[in-house]
Amino acid sequence: MINTDEYVEYWGDENLLKYDAAVVNSLSIPVESKRFLAEIGLPCGGAYYFPLQATDPLMPYMESVCFHADRVPPRYRRIRLLGNRVLSLERPVRYGICEEDLGAIYAVRDSPTMDVEIFFVNSSVQLYGEFMVRLERWSAWLYGAAATNECVDEMGAAASLVAILRETDPPACEQETPSGIETELGPVIAQIQITGQF
Repeated sequence: MINTDEYVEYWGDENLLKYDAAVVNSLSIPVESKRFLAEIGLPCGGAYYFPLQATDPLMPYMESVCFHADRVPPRYRRIRLLGNRVLSLERPVRYGICEEDLGAIYAVRDSPTMDVEIFFVNSSVQLYGEFMVRLERWSAWLYGAAATNECVDEMGAAASLVAILRETDPPACEQETPSGIETELGPVIAQIQITGQF
């Protein structure tokens, strides 16, 4: 488990966006998650590979930022936006916190021309913060190996990371649909295999 001090040190306090306390306190999520959002925050810079860009401390509803809100199932339209990650310029991935699931984190993929996909990522924003640190560290290791032409087993390395993340957050492996963990590792591995670098 990554503690708060290690998390803040990794990103740098200046690279963490704190969310509006009034908005956060109005949410029906655990107190620990409220504290994390309002006092610690999520990365708005400082990441190297596939960073979350937390941009709006007011946490708008997901339905207000998607290309086609009508394609988002009603259950997920009131998810509060935490930020975006650009894994593809044509199809950003939006991350949000779901009050109906006691603060679970979901990824929402949408585009002007494609159907909306929704993936469970982590069961709390604190665990999502840990997930991002571990994913960045893994990416840094894999990037370093590629830069030095070191022969690595990308799929084996990805499986090891998934195992660690699932041990930390068991609900991430109990979903009927693929979790955000596999969803996000896929583009990283594909990029390494195609170009040899990120």
